[in-house]
Amino acid sequence: MSLLEVDTVTRRYGAGETAVEALSNVSLSVSTGETVAVIGPSGSGKSTLLNLVGLLDTPTEGTIHLDDRDLTDAGTGERTAVRRDRLGFVFQDHHLLPMFDAVDNVVVPTMWDRSTDREQRARELLDRVGLGDRLDHRPSELSGGQKQRVAIARALVNDPDLLLADEPTGNLDQDTSRTILDELDRLQAEEDVATVVVTHDEIVTEYADRTVELLDGGHV
Repeated sequence: MSLLEVDTVTRRYGAGETAVEALSNVSLSVSTGETVAVIGPSGSGKSTLLNLVGLLDTPTEGTIHLDDRDLTDAGTGERTAVRRDRLGFVFQDHHLLPMFDAVDNVVVPTMWDRSTDREQRARELLDRVGLGDRLDHRPSELSGGQKQRVAIARALVNDPDLLLADEPTGNLDQDTSRTILDELDRLQAEEDVATVVVTHDEIVTEYADRTVELLDGGHV
């Protein structure tokens, strides 16, 4: 069985004649170590799909499984635990905390986990993405590409099984985008983590094992 199974998922907002169907009968499977790019124009349902996979929203119809665990109707506590323990998130706008340095920003998702030395893990990841000399730098002291590298390290700090990236190159120039994607591709292989990337950037599809295209909430 695949690591992630999204089966005929529909997400509808509202009811009756005013209901909006943001996603319609979409299925997606992702295996461990695989990278899947989800592409499509604005309003195609990409972000809705990512929110459902990331357990930030619930489907109106259909099911979502991680391994053989049905998370479709999971409660708030279970969803929070799965996001904390098994998912990593990379956002277009980094969402770094301005008062924290690079190490502390990477540690944030695990700050309540005392079982292992997450600060050492953060330092190692930052070194692996080429920021070993920027550990004590705050976001205001980093370039856009460097901030995105911090965001990638943060997404991997909890050893996730599944990495979710929302337009990770959206604010970067082409050369920086390729550098970031090279780093993400290398780390993803080393960490043996599955990745789902939602993007408008055609460059991203070059790094994906498969590409899924959405249009008007459904498969093309």
